[in-house]
Amino acid sequence: PPAMQLSNIWLKQFELMIFADSKLKRRYVDDVICTTKINNTNNKLAVLNSFHPNLNFTFEIKQDNKIEFLDLLIARDENNLLH
Repeated sequence: PPAMQLSNIWLKQFELMIFADSKLKRRYVDDVICTTKINNTNNKLAVLNSFHPNLNFTFEIKQDNKIEFLDLLIARDENNLLH
């Protein structure tokens, strides 16, 4: 369907701003995972949500070094490796 391609093309223009200062950065169509400093979360969220009135970014904070993304559980081990 063209909606997926249009979403992908449209969001591509914001990638540099979305992923600025992120060590982990991935995007699949309109789903994004990236890292940010905990004290910068609200500021980054405000910037992301200012891109367009129809965009609504949210954030989740990892719990026990784990976070879900696209039906996957991403975990960081004691050696800082992602699984």
